[in-house]
Amino acid sequence: MKNQYKMKIVLVDEEGERLIEVLDKMSGITYSYYEQEYDSLNVRDNSQVKKYVLKRMHFIRAGAYDDVHTEYCG
Repeated sequence: MKNQYKMKIVLVDEEGERLIEVLDKMSGITYSYYEQEYDSLNVRDNSQVKKYVLKRMHFIRAGAYDDVHTEYCG
């Protein structure tokens, strides 16, 4: 399903780490992890969410999602 997830940056902490929140629109579950935690998620820990975020990581690191008042759909 296209646009199954909605992603936003909840906050950027003092060290510059982003808290990324991803809403699974089909299940209604929201996943919140810091940027570096997505790399360490294993298969049983939401592999589809991990794949979605890692696919967009170059945009995230470039600051495309850093406006915490704006939600972006992928």
